[in-house]
Amino acid sequence: MRLEQGTAAGALSTQLVVDSSRSNGPVCASLLRRLDARVYPPFTGRVGARPRWGQCRAVCCACGGFKVKTSYCVGLVLVVFGALQGAACSSQFKSCADSRDCDPGDAGGSAGNGEAGGGAGRAGAGSGGADLGGTDTGGVDSGSVAGAPDSNAGAGGESGETHGAALGTLNQPCSVEGAYACAGYAQQGQLICSGGKWAANGTCAAGSNCDSTPGSSAGSCAPILAQCTASSLSTCSNGSAVACGPDLVSTITTACTGSTPVCLSGACVACTPTSEQCSDASHTQTCSPSGAWQDPTLCSGGYCNGAGVCGVCKAGAKQCIGNGPQTCSPSGVWSTVAACAGVTPVCIAATSTCVARPSCTGLGYSCGPGGNLDCCGSSVVPGGSFYRGYDGVTPGYTSTAYPATVSDFRLDDFEVTVGRFRKFVAAYSQSMIAAGAGKNPNDAADTGWATAWNAQLETNATTLTAAINCDGSPTWSDTPGDKTAESRPINCIDWFEAEAFCIWDGGRLPTEAEWNYVASGGSEQRVYPWGNTAPPTSPLYAAYNCDYPTALGGTCSGILNIAPAGSFSLGNGKWSSADLAGNIEEWVVDSFGVYPVPCTNCSASFNAGSPGQVLRGGSYSQEASTILASVRDVDGSGDHYPTHGARCARLP
Repeated sequence: MRLEQGTAAGALSTQLVVDSSRSNGPVCASLLRRLDARVYPPFTGRVGARPRWGQCRAVCCACGGFKVKTSYCVGLVLVVFGALQGAACSSQFKSCADSRDCDPGDAGGSAGNGEAGGGAGRAGAGSGGADLGGTDTGGVDSGSVAGAPDSNAGAGGESGETHGAALGTLNQPCSVEGAYACAGYAQQGQLICSGGKWAANGTCAAGSNCDSTPGSSAGSCAPILAQCTASSLSTCSNGSAVACGPDLVSTITTACTGSTPVCLSGACVACTPTSEQCSDASHTQTCSPSGAWQDPTLCSGGYCNGAGVCGVCKAGAKQCIGNGPQTCSPSGVWSTVAACAGVTPVCIAATSTCVARPSCTGLGYSCGPGGNLDCCGSSVVPGGSFYRGYDGVTPGYTSTAYPATVSDFRLDDFEVTVGRFRKFVAAYSQSMIAAGAGKNPNDAADTGWATAWNAQLETNATTLTAAINCDGSPTWSDTPGDKTAESRPINCIDWFEAEAFCIWDGGRLPTEAEWNYVASGGSEQRVYPWGNTAPPTSPLYAAYNCDYPTALGGTCSGILNIAPAGSFSLGNGKWSSADLAGNIEEWVVDSFGVYPVPCTNCSASFNAGSPGQVLRGGSYSQEASTILASVRDVDGSGDHYPTHGARCARLP
C-alpha cells in the first residue's frame, strides 16, 4: 500500500493504492495518522469544527474494505478527528463498518470539495502494509480516499449533507426537497434543497450568520451573539456549562453530572475549588483551583468525616465516659458528657445510652418493713454544710473543727442486697471496670477507678463467691434463696468489691462527708440517723448488739441477727435512708486519717499506706455506741468480714 499526496482544486488529496498481497491491519493505522497530519488540518483547534459525513464514510469504507474490526476502526476515527470532534461520526462510522455498505466511490475521490467522489472501487481484501515515506510495504487493489474539506468546512459525503447539523454544499445532492441549510459553520451563505441539489438561498447581513441548528430555525439568519465575538464564551448557569454554538448565534448548555458535577468557568469539573471530601475513612482531599481533587492527606486525628473534615472520632460513634454517654459530632468532635442520673443512672457502652441499674433488672420489690419496697430505691439529698464528727452532745463529738460542704447527690435507700449483688456476680470479670469510671463529678481530686485496683479484685466469679463466703455469717449463697434471704444486705465484701459493684451499677461509694451529712440530718447534726433519741433495747430502730430478732433474746446467732434491708422504718434517716445505723457497716470511698480540711465535696483519696478504709454505721453485732451518726471505723481494704457491706451514691 502507498499513501500518495497530490493537489486538486488547490487542496490536498490523498490516494490509497492497495496491493492484495500484503497484511492490511497496520495500513489503516498508518493511513489515519497521515490523514490526521495532512488531510484534515483545517479542523485542528477550530471552534465547532466537525468532520463531515463524507470524510467519516471514506475512512470507514477504507478500513471496512480491509475487514478490520469495527471497534478498531472506531478508535482510529477518534484518533484522526480528536476525542470530541471524532465522536460526531462514531455512530455512523460504526454502522458503515458493520454493514460494509460502501458504494464503489466511497473509498476513492478527489480533493477539494469534501466529497467522497468516484474512485476505482473499494480497497481490496489482500494483505499489505503502507508506504509512508517511500518504502513500498505492499499493495492491494487500486482505490482512493476522500479529499480534503472545502473552505466552508461544511457538508461532505455522497449526499452533500452533514448529519446532525443543517449544513450543505452548493450544487451537491440533497435528500429533502425544500429543506434549508447553511453553507458551513459560522458562515453567512444560506442554502435550499431544490431539484435534488443544494442551491443558494441568500446571504446573511453583516453581524449575522446562518443558523445550522436543526429544526425550524435551520438555514435562517440570526444575529451573532456579542459574547461570542469579543471572546470565547465560557460561563456557568444553574450548574451547567454554557458555550457558544458553532455558528456563534446561539449557546450550548451542557449539564454537569456524573464524575464532573461542578461547573467552573464554563467547564464541567470534578469539584468546587477549596472544597474537601473524604477519600476514605482516614484521608481527606482538597479541590484544586482548577476543580480537580488533589492527592489524599492523612487526617491527624485518624478519622475523616462528612465533607472531608478530619476529627478525633468517627461521626456518629458513641461511647461511655465515666458514667455518661458521648456521641461523635459530624465534624468528628466528642460531645460533652452528660452523666446518667435518676432512674436511668447507668451508661451502657454497647449502645452509649443511659439505662436502669443492672442490679435491679428483673428484681422484685422485697425490701422495707413489709417486704414490698423497691430494693433499688434511691433518694436525692439536697446539698448543704455541717460539721463532720459532731453532734454537740456526745462526749468526743462536740468539736466544730471539721466543717464540710457537700453538693446535691443521690443516696440509695437501702444497703446492697444479696439479690442485687447476685446480678453483679453473673456479670463479673476482673477487668470489668474501666479506668476513671465512678469519678465523683463534684470532687476534682477524685480520679475514679484505677486500673491498678483490678489486681485487688478476685480473678473470676468462682473465686469471688468463695471470698464472700467468709467465715462467720455470710449472707451470700451460691444458689438463690427465698425472699428474706435475697433481701438481706450482702456482707463479707471488701472495699474494692464494694467500689466495683457501685460503679458497675451506675454509681460510686459515697464520700465520708456525704455519708456523715446524711446520717447527721445535714445541719441538724443528729446524734442518730433518726434523731437524738437513744434506741430502746428492743429492735425498733436498728439491728445492733445481736438484739434482732427479739426471739433470740440478744443471742448472737450469725446470719439470723441480720435483718432484711429496711426492716426498721423508725430508724430511717432524714432523706429516707434505711439502716444507716446497725445491720451492716458500710464502706465509704475515703482512706482513714484526719478529716481533710478545708472540705467542699472532699474525700481522702485511696492511700495504700493508710491504716485502711473507712466504714460507717455500726453492725448487727456491735454495741450501741457504734451506731452513732458521728462514729468512724476502719478496716483493711482487702478484708472480708461478716460486718462489711455497702450502699451506693449517685448523681442527683
